[in-house]
Amino acid sequence: MMRKKITLTVLLSVSFMNLNAQVGINTSTPPATLDVISKGNTASGKALKINNSSSNELVTVLDNGNVGINKVDPSGKLHIVGDASTNDVLYLENLQEENASRQFTHVLVNNSTGKIVKAKAGGSSTILTNYRSSGQQVLDQTTNSSQLVEFSSNDSLIESATSFNASTSTFTILEDGYYLVSGFVGFNGFRNDFTTVSQYIAMNLFFEVSTNGGGSWNQLTGVRNTFIGASAGVGTTISISPIALYLNANSQIRLMIQRPQINGNLTLGTPAGSNGHINLPTGQSYSKSVLIIKQ
Repeated sequence: MMRKKITLTVLLSVSFMNLNAQVGINTSTPPATLDVISKGNTASGKALKINNSSSNELVTVLDNGNVGINKVDPSGKLHIVGDASTNDVLYLENLQEENASRQFTHVLVNNSTGKIVKAKAGGSSTILTNYRSSGQQVLDQTTNSSQLVEFSSNDSLIESATSFNASTSTFTILEDGYYLVSGFVGFNGFRNDFTTVSQYIAMNLFFEVSTNGGGSWNQLTGVRNTFIGASAGVGTTISISPIALYLNANSQIRLMIQRPQINGNLTLGTPAGSNGHINLPTGQSYSKSVLIIKQ
């Protein structure tokens, strides 16, 4: 009877050890279920290696934290050598392009956080934002104050350089860096009573930037277009050529239009239809656009 009690006690003790054991390699006080301490203290010393049944080294962990997959001496925090015959190196699930007709997509790395994200539909590896619209925008023809060129979320072609606020038509820069900024609007400053070059309509188009959440705005770059005499009845595109500038993350950008001076007749012509408003010039596909490209 005593022998049975001793055997039962030993079996229970072994079971308890199996369920609660903490194994240490090169440590007598493992704080985890498995704690491995590298044998050496040099960068090239190996803390862990895993071989396959053919004694080929598949996984390597160096003392400095570098991890190699099919690489016995990894030179980076993760060093992977793929299969040369199939080009298989790394699989990232749930990052595939929604458009199944495209064979490849792109991923982007956030320089501030290191986070890897999928490029937005369209597959461009360039960090850029492009909004363009074919709709008309009615302007206040009785003021010489600057007016916001409006966009909607539906106008987005691609957006990886900024985030967009539809209620304020502002674009917020996501990362510090150099950017190319450009834009255009279609406009018709119709005046059928203009006959000489001394009669003209001037329109300013420019970008503004805010670095304090929209509390104040400063002009970035712009252009003036003048409609003179009889040509004031001809529609045109007012375009801002690309300009390179450095922008900090969280800076906000917006596109503005302005008639700088008003005299005589307060309207820009017949207010009906598209006259004196942002419109779609004949033969053009878009009435307004913003393009922001990170360099």
